[in-house]
Amino acid sequence: MPLRLHWAILIVLAFSVSISEGSSSAQLKSFVSKTGSNVVIGVDGGTESIRACCFDAETGDVVGKSCASAYKTYHPQPGWAEQMPQDWWENLGEAVRGAVASI
Repeated sequence: MPLRLHWAILIVLAFSVSISEGSSSAQLKSFVSKTGSNVVIGVDGGTESIRACCFDAETGDVVGKSCASAYKTYHPQPGWAEQMPQDWWENLGEAVRGAVASI
């Protein structure tokens, strides 16, 4: 069955249940043990935020809710726009943790 995608640009990251202990990992492990399905996390990085959403790897159905984490764009001079890669990295973690926690 083809994976149904809900975003125009989607980077799919395979995700196994080998994440650190905590409430998010417990929810993910519970979903996997109940359904027998693996989870795929889709990530969309845009100009203002990065978003993550969990999908059932077998059906492509959305599992839980999507989570967005905004980052700042700096304008040091007219016509310039800059973002900090560290912000992308930190917000990626925040978005993925939020999506996993919503399962």
